Amino acid sequence: MSRATVTRVPSTRPMPLRLLYSATPETSIMARLLGLAGTGMMIAAILATQSRGGLLGIVAVCGVFGARRIRSKAVLLGGGGIGLLGLSVVAGVGGRQSGGAAESGAIDESAMGRLEAWKAAWRMAIGRPLTGVGLDCYVANFYYYSDWWEGFAKAVHSTWFAVLAEGGLPGLVAFVMMCVRIIRTAVAACNALAPAARGEGYEPAGFAMAQAVLSGMAGFIVSGTFLTQAFTWPVYILLALAAALGPYAQAAREAAGSLAGSEKTRHAT
Repeated sequence: MSRATVTRVPSTRPMPLRLLYSATPETSIMARLLGLAGTGMMIAAILATQSRGGLLGIVAVCGVFGARRIRSKAVLLGGGGIGLLGLSVVAGVGGRQSGGAAESGAIDESAMGRLEAWKAAWRMAIGRPLTGVGLDCYVANFYYYSDWWEGFAKAVHSTWFAVLAEGGLPGLVAFVMMCVRIIRTAVAACNALAPAARGEGYEPAGFAMAQAVLSGMAGFIVSGTFLTQAFTWPVYILLALAAALGPYAQAAREAAGSLAGSEKTRHAT
């Protein structure tokens, strides 16, 4: 199966939930086994695409996962670098027909194509700063805003440039604010639903979900910088999960506060 055939199939967004369920304490053995199996299949699918953005997404997801479990940042960074190198070797990125080691020159064809696509996106934003060229209209307008024409239009290959070109500056601001809100909600939920915060009321499924949303956003931000994922479903699934996690975490904080208050009252009497 060629890279072009499978490149649209995998996404790093479902991977964190499978990974976190397999590693969260107190989850059932069956849930852990299913999580490990799903994680392995997702990594294998991404490796099959030979996508450098996908590999960076895997490392970002695992980095956020490891940041809460590995105290030494040097070990974390070193392990991430070794992991990225190992994934690149396993995926055979150097043997790609586009962007592989076979291409000569300081900038390979794949990288040059991305730079030209980003330049065209920037010109679209300059030409239509308030509205952009319209949703899903980047490819149709590529010819008019690019100096580099090979007989066919190119995808923008960047989530951020795609939003800027198709939605203008207001669209980019709104999109970034949405991402920041998801991250802040996920961080707050991780703190509120952690075993140390919940005590006897700890629920592994909720804690795993909060970590998965945070890891998923890390994978989205990193891989999305080099892939066009602004208007595909994964990030909006994370938005929906974050919207559900917010009230759930707030209720957990209130329950923990009520329990702490009752404990103080009982000890005082």
